[in-house]
Amino acid sequence: SVSQEAIDGASDGDTIQIAAGTYSITSTIDPGGKAVTIRGAVDGDGEPTTVLDGRGNRRVLSCTSNEDDTTVFENLRLANGYEVNDSGGGVHLSGSSPRFDNCVFENNEANQASIYAGGGGMYCENGSSPTLEDCTFTGNIATYGGGMYNRENSSPTLTNCTFTNNSADNGGGGMINSDNSNPTLTDGTFTGNTAGYGGGMYNKFDCIPT
Repeated sequence: SVSQEAIDGASDGDTIQIAAGTYSITSTIDPGGKAVTIRGAVDGDGEPTTVLDGRGNRRVLSCTSNEDDTTVFENLRLANGYEVNDSGGGVHLSGSSPRFDNCVFENNEANQASIYAGGGGMYCENGSSPTLEDCTFTGNIATYGGGMYNRENSSPTLTNCTFTNNSADNGGGGMINSDNSNPTLTDGTFTGNTAGYGGGMYNKFDCIPT
C-alpha cells in the first residue's frame, strides 16, 4: 500500500504525510520498529479525513518490533479491519507501545472463539502499553473486547478517548483487561457499548485500571 512503501523508505525521525482520502490496505501496515510519524489530514473541525481501509478482509496495522512512543500515528481513521484467525482487527500490538493521536478506530472486527482472542479495534499483548490521546473507538466487534483488549501486562494510557457502540459476543464491549493489565483512563467516555458481560468494561485476572 502507499503508506507501507513510504514507511519502508523512511528513516528514524521522518514524518510520512498522507493526504485526505480512503486508501485500501492491500497488506497490513507495519512500521517495523522505525521511529516515524504517520500523519493523516483533518477537516475544519479537526476530524481525521485520511482513512486506512482494511476492506473487511485484513488487519489494518501491526506493531510487533518494540515500537515506543517515538512511533506515532496521527489524524488517521483505521477502518473495516478484519481478523478471523487471530486478534486485533484494526490494530495488533505485541511488545510494542506506539502513540496514537486523534485517531478513529471504526467498524473493525476480530472473532476467534478463544478466551485470549479478540480486540476488534485494538489488541494489546505482551507488555504493550500504547499512549492514546483524543481517540475514538466506534462500531468495533469482537468475541472479547469489542473496542480494545489489553492482556499480559499491557497498560495503555488513554486521555480524552471515547468508546461508543462497540460490542463483544462475550466479555467487554468497550474494553476488556486481563492478566495484570492496568490501563489509565483520563476524561474518557463509554456509551452504548454492549457485551454478554461487562458492556462498558470487563476486568479479570489481577487487573486494576485507573
